Amino acid sequence: VGEGISESLIHLEIDRQPAEAMPGIERTIRAVLGDVRSIVVDWRVMREQMLEVADDLATREMPVSDAGRVEAQEFLRWAADDHFTFLGYREYEVQGKAGAEMLVPVEASGLGLLRGKEKGHARPLKSLAAHYMPQSGSVDALILTKTNARATVHRPGYMDYIGVLTFDAKGRPIREQRFLGLYTSSAFN
Repeated sequence: VGEGISESLIHLEIDRQPAEAMPGIERTIRAVLGDVRSIVVDWRVMREQMLEVADDLATREMPVSDAGRVEAQEFLRWAADDHFTFLGYREYEVQGKAGAEMLVPVEASGLGLLRGKEKGHARPLKSLAAHYMPQSGSVDALILTKTNARATVHRPGYMDYIGVLTFDAKGRPIREQRFLGLYTSSAFN
């Protein structure tokens, strides 16, 4: 109102709670506000990253048809056009560890909810088997699924996961770019 710095005011009303519950409530509120801050700060970069990945798919080695490549590009551009609420992004590289191929977070690649959390656990590449099965001939350019974690902002549903794999010349995955978020209501309409 008037002149000065723009601010957003939030009024929270919480039913009566015992005094011992208040520190936990305060921690939860501060954590959610921290998530919101990270997402808002990185939203534009995450969106631009998705558009860059869509453009990059034209030149990537991929064991998919040209039609599959174009469909993936169109989907990513559609999602970035206000059909996806970006909550997090991170890159992973495939590395051999303990006799298995593992998806390992790329340091300093996290944005939004995933910023500063690169110390996550490596995940076996075979955990992508439902989406990447070269032995069966079923390889998609994108991994579209749900996470096993609920969003802390926007709405409390399980987050949507859009993964984009990079392949080597032999058709083996060597990298994943992972976007976390929620499809917007316009996507469902």
